[in-house]
Amino acid sequence: MKHINPSIKSRLEKDITGVRSLSYYVDGIIDKQDHYVLAECITLLESDQEIHKDISLQTLMACYSHRAPSFRFGITGSPGVGKSTFIDSIASHFTSIDHHVGILTVDPSSTDGKGSILGDKTRMEDLVKDKGIFIRPSPSNRHLGGLNQYTYEAIILCEATGIDRLLIETVGVGQSEVDVSHHVDATILLVLPGGGDSLQGIKKGVLEKADLIVVHKSDGDAKRLAIDSAKEYKEAIHLRRKGGEIPVLNYSSITGEGRQAVTDALDELIASKKEKLATIRKRQEDRWLQSRMKEHISEVVMNRLMLKGVNQLVEQPATSPFDRLSFLKGNVDISINIKS
Repeated sequence: MKHINPSIKSRLEKDITGVRSLSYYVDGIIDKQDHYVLAECITLLESDQEIHKDISLQTLMACYSHRAPSFRFGITGSPGVGKSTFIDSIASHFTSIDHHVGILTVDPSSTDGKGSILGDKTRMEDLVKDKGIFIRPSPSNRHLGGLNQYTYEAIILCEATGIDRLLIETVGVGQSEVDVSHHVDATILLVLPGGGDSLQGIKKGVLEKADLIVVHKSDGDAKRLAIDSAKEYKEAIHLRRKGGEIPVLNYSSITGEGRQAVTDALDELIASKKEKLATIRKRQEDRWLQSRMKEHISEVVMNRLMLKGVNQLVEQPATSPFDRLSFLKGNVDISINIKS
């Protein structure tokens, strides 16, 4: 609460910072499919207060078996490539065929103040007017990989609310930040015409995880360059990528040129992965569980170190930080008791 603007703090006391009953969250999500309750619960997930984490975990446990059969798309690409604009232009494709759409976006957080602008809604001018679409911007909180630390949990809650088409927009990522591919069923990589992006196509990393590449902003003076860039990407994929060809398409969110080809490709991705979804979901769940186990064990170990006062011992003068690490390894024995 100390970072909240005092002028609105009083209005947040009950709705945001307080904790309601478990039934409020579970009924609101499963029975009422209330987007406001869904947003509240995601806020609790992202809170650093233990009581908020406890109620959000209980809600997740209750909602897990009530998820709608869904398909998850990850939208990734470098900053400025137009991820939000792309989502704004294609999400209506799914709503037009009676799907419930959820959009989770991640904005970078300040390394000093930890704040985020969370401005994706302002770039999705058409979607924000549609009350049937859930849009949730979240801060990265300096979490690496292009996503928020609790994106996976937010996905589960969205699906329990009846959302069956999820579009997950990452922070602008580099070649090595591929976390989104571990959370979704298909990854769409947006690239810009020219600008050096074509050379990145022959590198390993996020390109190898992509199921569809879209040369975005293929309009105006850049249209010819965009067509040439698409050809270069196709050649790079043919030479470097294992596991077959993937579509490389030109598209302009402004003019709409190429939209039908893109939406057809999205539908084809859904159809092609239908038989594999159970395996994909199992792999996603296992990866999430391993990640949370590592976090919990790390937290337990650090708490034990603090209790033993090891942090003070390590801060004693030494010739180098490597000497301190050697001291830690040689003098500290951390035992973890697992409850049966």
